[in-house]
Amino acid sequence: MQTLSPADLAVTGHTLAAPFKLQLGVGVMSCELVCLEVLRWLPGRRLVAKTAWQDPATDAEQDVVLKLFLGPRAAHYRQREKAGLRLLENAGMRVPGLLAEVADSQQQALGLLFPFLRDARVLTPGDTEGMANLVVQFARLHAVGIRHRDPNLNNFLFSGDEIWMVDGDAVSAESGPLSVRHSIYGLSALLAERPPEYDAGLANLGSRYCQARDWPCSAAWLRRLCGSLRQTRSRRIVDYRRKTQRNCSEFVIDKRAGRFSARLRAWQPQAWEVFAADPERVINTAEVIKAGNSATVVRWQTQQGQSLIVKRYNVKSTWHGVRRMLKRRPRYRLAWQNGHVLNLLDIPTARPLALLEATRTPFNTVAYLLLTDLGRCSLADEIDKQGLSVELARQTASLFALLKQAGLRHGDGKASNFLVHDNRVCCVDLDALRTDRRGWRRDVRRFLDSWEGDTRRGFELAFADEGLLF
Repeated sequence: MQTLSPADLAVTGHTLAAPFKLQLGVGVMSCELVCLEVLRWLPGRRLVAKTAWQDPATDAEQDVVLKLFLGPRAAHYRQREKAGLRLLENAGMRVPGLLAEVADSQQQALGLLFPFLRDARVLTPGDTEGMANLVVQFARLHAVGIRHRDPNLNNFLFSGDEIWMVDGDAVSAESGPLSVRHSIYGLSALLAERPPEYDAGLANLGSRYCQARDWPCSAAWLRRLCGSLRQTRSRRIVDYRRKTQRNCSEFVIDKRAGRFSARLRAWQPQAWEVFAADPERVINTAEVIKAGNSATVVRWQTQQGQSLIVKRYNVKSTWHGVRRMLKRRPRYRLAWQNGHVLNLLDIPTARPLALLEATRTPFNTVAYLLLTDLGRCSLADEIDKQGLSVELARQTASLFALLKQAGLRHGDGKASNFLVHDNRVCCVDLDALRTDRRGWRRDVRRFLDSWEGDTRRGFELAFADEGLLF
């Protein structure tokens, strides 16, 4: 097992793999930590890991969580973490007890050790009662003037019926209870961490919050909460679009002369290397699904046995290339971003795996988008084989309702842009998807116009149940 120093960690990229050893100190005593699992890794800044630690005072070995802060501001971030956890504890929240503080001799790596909660689980978006309990805890925090600016669901663990708050970095205190405006904003930031399909329970969660604050849960208050949630989710979508364009733990971005690529860091590097070396060879040897002027779509079987869809964005003419170059974001960039936005919101679609852009001349950029393969069954094929069931119509209407709830419109709602995969209706071809809170009507109209007779009437009934007919 390799032994890493803080200096080694400082220059390690995103691919930090456990197990490994760390030599640090507890006070004047040296200790060896065996990192068993990397829970979170921000290169050059922060490591959170499940670690085996032998307490120098008792010689007892136990599993602990190490939060290690790196770099010249390590002391600042460690102090902020401790202060935030202290505020939470003083407010009556359950927080992990601090076992020890660790550091390297140069004070460039400073850490905290906490007990590892063996039976703890992360809150899932569908855990209705767990979410309600967490909302009540937030109400109690707000009542004593404490803000939590990073309500990522991974920062809250459930052990039995108890909630543990395990991150203090984004916690701060005000001089008194939070105002109604700031309380609604803080609550909406928490609720925006869940996909829009769970917004149906918003009134119940708002009521639980108001009850904990001893406030009346008026219709006006709930409307303000709904409006704040829409704004918060919109900001989250904007931030995530930017994230898809930069190097981070989720994405790998490579920019060089005449070439740009973006891919999921967790996706198979072997398949990517084969494709990036000669994308045209892949296109020419794969199964052709569509051979159009503006786009060519093929199904590619990788050497690893994965079936992928590759969409090549063609340049039809010099003028077409000029118009594409003048756009702030061409269609292939939008498709890359939009696919990940829908994945973030848990709206079923084909997830983009990689995007490659190759510039041949100033007005000739050919782009390739690689996506997961959702199979060959379109919505129309499913209806031809089985007829339109009530469940299939309901799922389709629910998909449009989710897009509306998220403030998005597909932009091309024709029937061929919807597939059935794993008994779920999925939307594909996201080149025209935009943030638009009113354009959903055009999507619905375009979709319904694709059908006739009893099929159309069946869809209309389902859309009416979702409040999507006008």
